[in-house]
Amino acid sequence: MVRLDGNNVVEGRRILNEAAHPLIQQVDTMDGAASRAAELASASSGVAK
Repeated sequence: MVRLDGNNVVEGRRILNEAAHPLIQQVDTMDGAASRAAELASASSGVAK
């Protein structure tokens, strides 16, 4: 999970998008990162939402 903010954020996002790594997911906010991390953890443990 990656959340970027601050100087050169656009360039950083571009680099990550171009890398297209299957294990990297970008989110815009800390809340979004926490929610997505919880979703991924729940899915990997077999716990239903």
